[in-house]
Amino acid sequence: MATNKNRRFLIPVTAFIMSVFLCGYGFDTHAAASVPDAVKTPDGTAAVSASSASGTKSGEQPKTRSSVRDRMRDMLDDEKDEAPSTKPSQTAKPAADANSIESIAALADLYAKAERDRKYCVVDVDDEHNPYDVAWDYGKDYDKYVSLVDDAGMWDILFNAEFYMDAYPMLSMLYHEDEDLLLEHFQTVGIHEGRQGSEDFNVAAYMENCDSKLVKAFGEDYECYYFYYALNQKTESKIDTANDGSYPVQMGIELTMLQYSELNGINEYRDEVDVDDVATDAEFLAFANYRAWVNYTDDEKYAQRGHGHDWANDNMDKLYDMMDNFDADEFAENTVHVDDITGSTTDRSYAKGYRESQEHYESMVSSEYAFAAPSNVYARWYEDGHVHYCQYDLYLDTCK
Repeated sequence: MATNKNRRFLIPVTAFIMSVFLCGYGFDTHAAASVPDAVKTPDGTAAVSASSASGTKSGEQPKTRSSVRDRMRDMLDDEKDEAPSTKPSQTAKPAADANSIESIAALADLYAKAERDRKYCVVDVDDEHNPYDVAWDYGKDYDKYVSLVDDAGMWDILFNAEFYMDAYPMLSMLYHEDEDLLLEHFQTVGIHEGRQGSEDFNVAAYMENCDSKLVKAFGEDYECYYFYYALNQKTESKIDTANDGSYPVQMGIELTMLQYSELNGINEYRDEVDVDDVATDAEFLAFANYRAWVNYTDDEKYAQRGHGHDWANDNMDKLYDMMDNFDADEFAENTVHVDDITGSTTDRSYAKGYRESQEHYESMVSSEYAFAAPSNVYARWYEDGHVHYCQYDLYLDTCK
């Protein structure tokens, strides 16, 4: 399905006829799905080029208006010990002195399961704890540090739910403004992305003003700075960590294994026709996940074969609000829906599947689109044992 705000006529495409201004790309491997609510992209949202994303700690970081990144890279070059783009170890054991630089730096070797294995990129929409997003599980050693910061009473300093929702409105929408879940997001993936979680602490400001030995030890592993600051208040509380408006509110993007491979697949096909790579955007990614989740808000209607884009037709105002907030004129979505009687989801390349459909392929390689956002897989299991799941790739011409 694609929409152009300047088009004012009906366009029938594939098996679907979309409402005014919409034309549909319904990928028929067992139906299609839906689209999200309106939100505003935050100032300083991180954008990465998928082709340059590195495995797990993914993506090119946004340029800042400060000297943080240059200062850090100069120091790393001096040491000839740049932070690695991929990290082979999956073990980090806190030393006796858990708040030491060495102990906290070891946390950079940990990966969330969803970064390493596609089977953890599936969201159970009936999960009682978090039906909205993948679990960013970094393991027990990481959880110990989350608890240590909690014991120190520092999450209240680093995180404010109202600030977080204002700064990242699409993420807030995806999490249905659940403050506990948003805190969990910040404690896990949020601090890995260098997100500002409160008015009192901006990690870019901290990196610019802290002792250079921390930058040499932690590099671009932003989570380490949060833990070190929180657990060493005797020295670090004196450092200026406020954002005077010159620092980004987010330093990077963490992708799941599915999102990473999907973006690479999209860009491989774009390379074939000599079209510039798409980039991605953190808020647009949150919207894509919401887009997949919302399919199940009324599964009697939207989660049926042949009705994958009906939610968009029913919610045109919300769709245009989203585009207005990104200052975008062009939007398209590719989607696949599957009913599997075995109750299992398929480990597959969705980009490859979209390549096999001409209309989906045209969206994927169109030069009109500069940003793409792949969703994770969203699934619902039924009493008879079968599973219904969907995945979306969304496209915009701009993300401002």
